[in-house]
Amino acid sequence: MLLVPSYYAKFLRAIRFGGGVQIELVNDYKNIGQSSDKISGYLLLRTSNSYFIFSEKTNSVIEIPKQNSSSIFYSTSNGYKLPQLKK
Repeated sequence: MLLVPSYYAKFLRAIRFGGGVQIELVNDYKNIGQSSDKISGYLLLRTSNSYFIFSEKTNSVIEIPKQNSSSIFYSTSNGYKLPQLKK
């Protein structure tokens, strides 16, 4: 069976492992291009080693190693946001 991206994203949202759910990540360092030690954005994917976060402010995807983060806060709303691909 082939993986259907929309179903996979819906599954990731349900288990809060990605799919564009809104999060706030607290970093142990401030050296990733943002002025504070918190990053707000939309979680695209959470792996065993990293968080992939879509930043709407910079319209970019940021990869944060888990070892550099101390906590993650998830939105309880059902809303989500994914980057729009340009054609």
